[in-house]
Order: sequence, then structure tokens, then C-alpha cells
Amino acid sequence: MEYAIHMGADELIRFEDTLKENEMYYYPIESEQRLLNTIKAGELEEGLRILDQLFVRNFEERELSYEMAQQFIMELKGTYLKLDEPKIKHDDSFAEEYKNGVASIQITDSIMVLRGKFKRLTEEMCKEVLRKRSSTHADTVQEITCYIENNYGDATLTICRISEHMGKSEKFISQLFKEHTGENLSDYVERVRINAASGLLLESGQTIDEIALSTGYNSAHSFRRAFKRVRGISPSVFRKMDNLSG
Repeated sequence: MEYAIHMGADELIRFEDTLKENEMYYYPIESEQRLLNTIKAGELEEGLRILDQLFVRNFEERELSYEMAQQFIMELKGTYLKLDEPKIKHDDSFAEEYKNGVASIQITDSIMVLRGKFKRLTEEMCKEVLRKRSSTHADTVQEITCYIENNYGDATLTICRISEHMGKSEKFISQLFKEHTGENLSDYVERVRINAASGLLLESGQTIDEIALSTGYNSAHSFRRAFKRVRGISPSVFRKMDNLSG
């Protein structure tokens, strides 16, 4: 009866008939590693594709004995337990819920039920991976912006230097910053500098040359060009307009 329920049969299957099905289950180490790597990367669509392929290979293209089917499910269950290892460091609430989800998988469940449970685990883990990645990336962007705000007055502050400080490649931090803010990293650096310069133009008696040097520009000429590019007017006109309005 258990075998019939497991295979989704509409009627009882005699014990001697179950012994005829003696093929080995399909689950090579490469498939397990691919499944693990895909889920760890948060690639839900590909993870579900691999999972579906495994169920098709084992339950549609093969005639497994009940024992072989059980062994395959236990192996697959073991794979999903590897996604909850301590070194992965999931949040406690998620880890507990995930463990309960894995524990709910019973080898006596029907193929349809088992497929659904593994699919839900895949969806939950991929969602958690993407959430953690988004949170981590947001923290990285926050660190980048703080570093720029604290060092914009240094003329040697470049994307290269920022990447060295972050310990990541220029390409990575540039793409990450653009994805999270919608702004190019170099444009953000320039905007921070011009915002600081605007405040000095309005609130201090410093000359334009002095303001240029204090906001990270090597020359008044490069400062004026950058200021006009951001504000649409020159620093001197900006200062005069404020004086007139005052």
C-alpha cells in the first residue's frame, strides 16, 4: 500500500511486482553540486529546472523499486540539509523554518507531494539568498558613500582608491553602486564635491581657488568646469546670485 501511495497509483500493487523494478536511481555528484551551486546563487528558475530534471529522470524515465526511490529521496533530502550548514549563517528564524521544512519530507509521501515540498524549499532558500545578498550589497553601498563623504576633499580620491579601500574590483563596486543608486559612482563623487563647494561659496569667505582645493580639485579650472556641469552656472555666478537674493 505504501508503494502504491508513493507512486501515485490508483490501486494496490502486489509486493512481488515491486521487486521487478530494480534500476539504480539517477543522482550523480555533478547534478548535486550543480543544484547546490545554483540555489546558493539564488537562481530559482535554474534550480527548479534541475530539480524537475531529477524527478523526471528517476520517476518518469526509470522504473525504480520502492527501496531505490526511498534512497534517492534520502540523498536529495541530504542535499537540501547541506544548504543549512552553520557556515552559511542563515537568520535563526529562517533556519528553524527551513529545518522544519526539510524534516517534513517523508519518504512515504507521494511523488507529487515530495516534488512540491522540494520545490517550496528551493523557492524559500533562493528567496533568502537574494534577501541576504541585497542586504549585504546595501551595506556595501552605504560604506562606499560614507567613505566618499569623509574623503571627498582629497584630490587622489578615485574609483581605483575606493575599490582598494573596499577590497573589491573597480568593476564590481561601479556596477553595484549603479544598480543600487541609479547613479554612476564617478558622478556621485563629483556631486558630493560640488554640494560641499556650494555650501562654502554661500557660507564662507574663501576664494574660488581655495574652495576648489578643499573639495578635491587640483585646479580652479577643473573645479569651474565640474561646477558648471553639475549646477549649470559658474561658481562665481552662483555666489553672486545668492548675494543678490539676500
